[in-house]
Amino acid sequence: KLETKVFLAQQEQDAIKTLMKTKYPAYYDLRYKAQVVSIEVAQEKLLNKELQVLLEYFLGDSSVYTFLILPDTFIIQRQALDFQLEEWISSLRCGLFANHTQDSLACPNHLSSEEAKSQYQKYAFQLYQKLFEPIVPFLPKDAEITIIPDGLLSYIPFESLLSVASSEETSYFQLPYLLKKYTFNYAYSATLQTEMVGKIHKDAPSSGLIAFAPSFSRPEGPSKDTIQEVLSIGLIPSQRAEHSPLSHNIPEAKAVSQITNGISITGEDATKKAFLKEAPNYQIIHLSTHGKANDELGEYAYLVFQDQPEASPSAEKLYNNELYGIQLNADLVVLSACETGIGELNRGEGVISLARGFSFAGAKSIVTSLWNVNDQSTRSIMESFYQHLRAGLPKNRALQQAKLDYLAAGNTSEEALNPFYWAAFIQIGDQNPIPFPSSPSWILWLIVLGGSLFGVYTIRRKNI
Repeated sequence: KLETKVFLAQQEQDAIKTLMKTKYPAYYDLRYKAQVVSIEVAQEKLLNKELQVLLEYFLGDSSVYTFLILPDTFIIQRQALDFQLEEWISSLRCGLFANHTQDSLACPNHLSSEEAKSQYQKYAFQLYQKLFEPIVPFLPKDAEITIIPDGLLSYIPFESLLSVASSEETSYFQLPYLLKKYTFNYAYSATLQTEMVGKIHKDAPSSGLIAFAPSFSRPEGPSKDTIQEVLSIGLIPSQRAEHSPLSHNIPEAKAVSQITNGISITGEDATKKAFLKEAPNYQIIHLSTHGKANDELGEYAYLVFQDQPEASPSAEKLYNNELYGIQLNADLVVLSACETGIGELNRGEGVISLARGFSFAGAKSIVTSLWNVNDQSTRSIMESFYQHLRAGLPKNRALQQAKLDYLAAGNTSEEALNPFYWAAFIQIGDQNPIPFPSSPSWILWLIVLGGSLFGVYTIRRKNI
């Protein structure tokens, strides 16, 4: 009798699996597909140029294993885990956060700006020595590196590590960031990266870019919009965390939509309902809002949309677990909000974050953040990112150049060049360029001719 019950239960289970495979193929593959790509497949599918390499880390109990895959070979390194990795990463992040974000309150000691800079420089170089320097001899010059981090390594942007020990007098602009030597991309695993790069959407998106930016009103009082003003009076700059007022998210959404000839949905119109209705139709989705990670239950991380007074408080929040039921057709999702790339850390599974949810929902590529980001610097970096993307750069190089542009601007205080302001955003998944449609040359000729006839010599739209 028991054997019969087991047999019937197995039949029922098989029927459920068949139903899942038919109706929910993405979930079925995630749950039951155990196929892992080989090194040869990774080389063929992911390393299309001589400069491209795949760098994966595995943290054991007593060792760090590094797997470096190049187009024609691969290298495995093992080194003793004879240093306090968790303490080093925590100290690095505290050095970045000090006096800039509420995250600094979680750091054990209050640091002055000078102490914070010294602490950042110390651990950014020590982590470089342990994690990156051993593979440098094998890297091609100007390598494009896809990082597959493990565990706590998911919380640091490798481009902010320092390749040379520097004195405290060295300005933030002059520090030897890896950003200046290599182009970085990130992935969850070689298998998932192969799937994201080769993903074919169920439905081709019918439109280009859509940007969402809810309104978060600023309380009455004098405006403190610029980074330099905020720093000069010792206040924490405006962050895209919780529901604090934002001055730059709506201008950012309008700017990126103008650069790409897309559309923006802002203020009262930027509701969760509007997102769920419109997002599946677009090639690029830009979300300029508040975000909140959940390091205990990653499925309950959320993004904030426009509040609806007549609805329940949760109606304005898009939770991570809701993304599993959404079918997106986007080549790129930009999460211009706080903490969208961090969350619950599961050993063997990685970080369960909003970025992970959007990748499951169908996004081929995601730009995401590793901490609470500053409102104004984020706007600057995002506008520059889309300008380079529109010019035809691959996504990873466009983001790298946007960060370099921010550093090179040089029109803010020394403290505003701290990596806290520019290093939080990383790019995950497919790094290929976005195929923007080009305007026919005869249309451009008419625009220029019309401008000259009417005495208008300045073309303001950045996408032309």
